[in-house]
Amino acid sequence: MAPPTRRRRPPSRRPHTLSILILRSAFCVQSPETQFFQLFAGWAGPGFRSASYDPAVVRDYGKLGKPPQNTINGAGEIFAAALIRFNEFLGAKLGDPQKGHCIGWRAVVESLRLIEANPHFLQGRDALLGGIDELEQGALIDGPEAAAARAAAREAFARYGMGKNAKSPNASFKGTVGDTTI
Repeated sequence: MAPPTRRRRPPSRRPHTLSILILRSAFCVQSPETQFFQLFAGWAGPGFRSASYDPAVVRDYGKLGKPPQNTINGAGEIFAAALIRFNEFLGAKLGDPQKGHCIGWRAVVESLRLIEANPHFLQGRDALLGGIDELEQGALIDGPEAAAARAAAREAFARYGMGKNAKSPNASFKGTVGDTTI
């Protein structure tokens, strides 16, 4: 007798595509798919996110828990926007957007090893800075590139209220205090 078949919901292509983009970017694979911002910049709407990742869209860590940052996805948009700006700022600081893109996403992947379970955004920010340190210590980037990456990360996170004086007691929406100090 054959085992019963289970109906499975087909997997979503978006998370898989996002994972591939991040991994390809982290290892600087040249392909049209690595154009993360171009792919996701205008992708908004019901079930996706509240607005595009255009730099003009206002997102504020200090307003976690208030619409549209009152859901997990809405809150995640703040962190995602900070990561996108980090890569853009890094490319500008290095004078090479592709190099900034490669180093930036490589630092993001490296930071995943350093993050605790159930982190809040400030722990994520600090893990990214630690990931940049790891890349420098492993001689994958040089001192000036690491300094540019740290400056770009601090600038990007401060832009969205996750500056050096921001506070968060835990991973909930309660008690967060935004700060734009670089």
